[in-house]
Amino acid sequence: NYDEDNNPYVLMYDEQGEIMQQDITLGISDGVKVEVTNGLHVDDEVLVKKEILMPRGTSANND
Repeated sequence: NYDEDNNPYVLMYDEQGEIMQQDITLGISDGVKVEVTNGLHVDDEVLVKKEILMPRGTSANND
């Protein structure tokens, strides 16, 4: 995702469980994958659109 100033960011949950915007710095890209060089830690979880549209704690699986 990019903000209105074209700065990259991801969405993630803050400590209170609210969705927040986390600014990131991008590194090299092969056109499919992109390196995040700053703004995230190894164990951080980021949200994707499917997760944002679903209540927290529900599964994306239909089985």
